[in-house]
Amino acid sequence: MVLRVVDNKTQGDEWLLSLNDRKATPLLHEPLNELRAQVSPDGKWIAYDSNDTGRSEIYVRPFPSGEGKRQLSLNGGLAPRWRRDGKELFYMTPDGSRIVSVKLSAAGSVLNFGTPTELFESGYLAVNHSGGSFHPYAVSPDGMRFLIPRPDSTLAGEAAAAPITVVFNWFATLKP
Repeated sequence: MVLRVVDNKTQGDEWLLSLNDRKATPLLHEPLNELRAQVSPDGKWIAYDSNDTGRSEIYVRPFPSGEGKRQLSLNGGLAPRWRRDGKELFYMTPDGSRIVSVKLSAAGSVLNFGTPTELFESGYLAVNHSGGSFHPYAVSPDGMRFLIPRPDSTLAGEAAAAPITVVFNWFATLKP
């Protein structure tokens, strides 16, 4: 399991927690802020965002060794998410306004990146929270649908969306 650890010297790091012996070891531990790490579906790669260049960019490394960091984004990025088959990686532009896609192909121990392509305007609504890092959107397994928090009528000319109602403990309402 990958978890985030905040450190005053290195800002934020990603650690690897063994569920067998319950020991945590540093995975991404540099004097930078590494955020929102995601292990690829095949378990061979880890994608994350970091302020290595002075702005948030997307990086990919072999997992779990962490050796050989490569920058995937060209103009900044945050919150990487893998398509379930591992052949595509999505991320947001630094301001959260657009979703970007990069096609991927593996050749042995090398992961090849396609050219980042902006897919659509996200209409992302920044949600106030108590801190920490989280993924501000979700991707369907096939990479064709996205769940993104946003206000009604975010995009020009778009009709207001119907509200979503979340019902907790709905099974209890079925009992007489």
